[in-house]
This record gives sequence, C-alpha cells and structure tokens, in this order.
Amino acid sequence: MADFGPKVGSGAALLPRGDRRAPNDATDLARLDELERDVPD
Repeated sequence: MADFGPKVGSGAALLPRGDRRAPNDATDLARLDELERDVPD
C-alpha cells in the first residue's frame, strides 16, 4: 500500500509530496515518437 502522507526526515521539502518529480523530457519524447509511429497517416 502506497504511503501518500508527509515524509519524516525528507529534508527541506515543504510540501507533503515535494520530493516527487515529473518524468524527464527524454521520456516524453519517447512517448511522442511512439504515438507518431502508431497513428495512421
């Protein structure tokens, strides 16, 4: 079960989920390439 509460000892993060990051741009580009490949012309 995932714990979505604030982390104890998470450093300087002020938000409960402040240490979570979005995917990087390379991942987004790979998804766009996959979509372009799968969508017919």
